[in-house]
Amino acid sequence: MTGSAKAPCALITGASSGLGVEFARQLAKRGYDVVLVARRRERLEAIAGELRAQGAQAFTIVADLSAPNAAHALLGEVDRMGLEPDLLVNNAGTGLYGSATDLPPEAVETMLRLNVVTLTQLALALGRRMAERGFGEIINVSSTASFQPDPWLAAYGASKAYVTSFSLALAEELGPRGVRVLTHCPGLTRTEFNEVAGVRAARDANWMYMSPEACVAAALGGIDRRRRFVVPGVFNRVVAFIARRAPLLLLTRINAWLLAPAAGATSAPHRLGRPPLS
Repeated sequence: MTGSAKAPCALITGASSGLGVEFARQLAKRGYDVVLVARRRERLEAIAGELRAQGAQAFTIVADLSAPNAAHALLGEVDRMGLEPDLLVNNAGTGLYGSATDLPPEAVETMLRLNVVTLTQLALALGRRMAERGFGEIINVSSTASFQPDPWLAAYGASKAYVTSFSLALAEELGPRGVRVLTHCPGLTRTEFNEVAGVRAARDANWMYMSPEACVAAALGGIDRRRRFVVPGVFNRVVAFIARRAPLLLLTRINAWLLAPAAGATSAPHRLGRPPLS
């Protein structure tokens, strides 16, 4: 940035861990002011402090985006702070692993509010504002799980299938109005959840996993190249290619084997990708 030009502003949800932290770091290096949104105040402040020490402008908003009306409350806080996001990174998300009928109904509802409802409301509200200005960018983080049915992750995979379909359609609608929407579909990432849950496909498969740094770089590279759809990593692109062309029933059977609990692992449901408040 030069002179008195205003820095672009990025609103990043799920910014206290994982890809959210990496989006914040890489966008700050690109000269963005970053607005970090998550539930864990201490973690948010630590990340913001790290970025400020490097010369970036960083703001924090503590919010539980799985709560009813969370998007409305968040946008109200953004407006109160006088911020105007040029880029929305809809990264916040969670998942539930286990037999679908054994999952607590309230946990499924919470997941769907976070993965589907809040993501949609933020994208539509900020997309509307961006379209009125004639410019803006949205990154909706989906998953390769969106390309096929996922037994043992049934509701999670379905929520990501919604994100992919919604995001691609929104990109088509908003593109002529100056707003770019990127559907970002990462594959496997190494998380504590996979180890605890004992997912068969998570064992001894480090070569299948991508680093957060490379995953986020692929998303931002997609924005740079005006892409609407990015699947980061060669292995993930091969998986996506096959998944979109193979018979659904066959894919479902294969995924049932790959995602089944490993021998000796507990069959109790597990939460994926969302740390506790403490």
